[in-house]
Amino acid sequence: MNEREVSKVAFCSAVFAGFAYVGYTFFRNQIGKRKHKKNERKGVYLRRLSQTTQTDEMMRAELDGAAGTLTVKPRSVQERIRELNLQARLFADTMLAIQTQDTGARRPHYRSSQCTPWSSPRILSPVDVRLMTSSRSHEQLASPRGRALLSTRRRRLTGPSEVPATTATAGDLRRLEDIVKQTRELDREEASLLIKLARYSDADVTKKTLVTIGNCCAFTANQGLFRHEGLLPVLSAHLLHPCPEVQIAAAQTASNMALNHDNQEHMQDCTEVLLAMLETEDDDVLEAVLSCLVNVAVLDRWHELFTPHLSILYSFVDEAPPRLQMHALRLLVNLACNDVTIPALLAAQGPRKLLYYLEPSTEETVLLRLVTLLASLTSAAARLKINPALDLPPAQKVAAPDTMYAQLFGVGVRQRLSHKAAALATHHASEDIRLQADRLRQALDG
Repeated sequence: MNEREVSKVAFCSAVFAGFAYVGYTFFRNQIGKRKHKKNERKGVYLRRLSQTTQTDEMMRAELDGAAGTLTVKPRSVQERIRELNLQARLFADTMLAIQTQDTGARRPHYRSSQCTPWSSPRILSPVDVRLMTSSRSHEQLASPRGRALLSTRRRRLTGPSEVPATTATAGDLRRLEDIVKQTRELDREEASLLIKLARYSDADVTKKTLVTIGNCCAFTANQGLFRHEGLLPVLSAHLLHPCPEVQIAAAQTASNMALNHDNQEHMQDCTEVLLAMLETEDDDVLEAVLSCLVNVAVLDRWHELFTPHLSILYSFVDEAPPRLQMHALRLLVNLACNDVTIPALLAAQGPRKLLYYLEPSTEETVLLRLVTLLASLTSAAARLKINPALDLPPAQKVAAPDTMYAQLFGVGVRQRLSHKAAALATHHASEDIRLQADRLRQALDG
């Protein structure tokens, strides 16, 4: 390279270096001015919350006309959830203070507003508060005061003012033995004697008398006679008897009395006691209770009393022994025959093993009643055009994935149920099961 070319390269390098220095100086001054202005800025700092863009812009327009300025900063999801939960607590406490007359009532328990590995905070809504206030009576039963109220009710049902204890003579006991030996249509005097002996203080005599009355109820004339003589309040009281054998005898007798249409008009108290006994831990007592409720539900007179207990009945299908499972299914089939109870049946928490039971290997009696129940629910839902967002009653509705509606029509479930129903309708040996399975398939595919 000659001397002339070296001079050209040096000149160009100097020119480029000069332009670079001028540009650097210019940008440095501009950045310095911006930092200086930012340090002197006085304004209002807010954190923008989700779905509040319009509100932020309105506040910006208002504050721009004043001396201050508005700066929006992002906010984390955890901070947003924490604040909403705190607001929900304040709202719930305020509503409870307004609606609760008893200042000593126990406050409902809230989950922590912090996220944990086991749960996330739950935002309370006005509907939640309304449901909490309406369920105070149930919460009180778990407290010492609630147990006292329950004990008071038991005393009221079995107290001397309603079911006085009686004494029996040797002649009364002999007449009882005569009736036991030959069950027949009774006269008024004999019916009155049996009800008197049913109130006897000895549990063995009471049990024997109730069994005798139940056998006599095989005659329609005796059913009406016992009602007129005041048997139903005695049965309601003995359902809460401390002796399980007396409870079973009372439930079996009530089951026979429920077969009479006129008797059912007077069985509200008895039905309420039976429904309250669904949570008993004695399987023998529970079997008698469910069997009685099956007969009560043959007519739709007291179906509305069953709706708060539908989730319990569904749980028997999943978890109970076969004998209790059968009675629970029979009861649910009876309730599903009434269009009024269909929304509540679809809103309750359904059994989780429906697909497991819809197999040819399932016991035929259980499978028939299960398929009949599902066919009745799906057919009624289609006929009534049930909308799960609007038509399921909030009082009985559980979380959406757990409802019976989701167990039947949920994403991915409906098609699998339809396939199983089609297989049963085609290959099962029982004609009744094939008929109900085909009915179920048509309702799901329609």
